[in-house]
Amino acid sequence: MGDVRTVVLRVAALAILLLLVLVSAISLRTLRRLPNTVIYLVIERGTSFGLVPAYRRSRARNVEGFVRAAVAALAAGPDEEETARGLASEVPIGVEVREVRIDGRRLFLDLSFEFEIGGGTATMQGRLYQLLYTVTQSGSVG
Repeated sequence: MGDVRTVVLRVAALAILLLLVLVSAISLRTLRRLPNTVIYLVIERGTSFGLVPAYRRSRARNVEGFVRAAVAALAAGPDEEETARGLASEVPIGVEVREVRIDGRRLFLDLSFEFEIGGGTATMQGRLYQLLYTVTQSGSVG
């Protein structure tokens, strides 16, 4: 009788262990898909504009990687659902980060010439605010 009880306990312990491994694997896969960064998109409000957070997934491991990924996301613009909500990006397609330099808590960006092309004063203001709010959100740069 004792041998059967030992076998049953071992099987139950193994089943619990396998269940924990399965739950851990599912949790890790889910966490890898969740957004971990915010970019700011523009929404028109009459004669002015507002900034609206939009969530993205980034694999960046440092500030430079984060900045490069964030600028690429701004240049890519809103997804279909965000576009349907009236969101847009003033950052032109094709803008690239040529250099990222950090000096203490200051971030210096050298962007490609596309950043300066197109639009008037309001467009450029929206573009600059998008960039500012997006790249300074982490608090590691100011």
